[in-house]
Amino acid sequence: MRRSFVAYLDRFGLIGPKSSLAHFVLVHGPRIELAAERQVSIVNNPVSNLLLASGLQPTARLSKAGVNVRLARTAAAAIPSAVRAG
Repeated sequence: MRRSFVAYLDRFGLIGPKSSLAHFVLVHGPRIELAAERQVSIVNNPVSNLLLASGLQPTARLSKAGVNVRLARTAAAAIPSAVRAG
């Protein structure tokens, strides 16, 4: 069975209350539960996720599980000019 990135970091004691993990879009029950248990902060950058077609973060499920969710933003310089020109 393939281990999740969160479980891999946890195996080495690298996640905890001072950890911030970005994007966190391809997650489900066990990964969310582990993030909540370790009091990890998850940083949501919806503009970046949409531009990269990464997916949508399950923010409501994360919050309901007790995960600290933070909002980030993409710097204008990181947005392709074709998108900015709109």
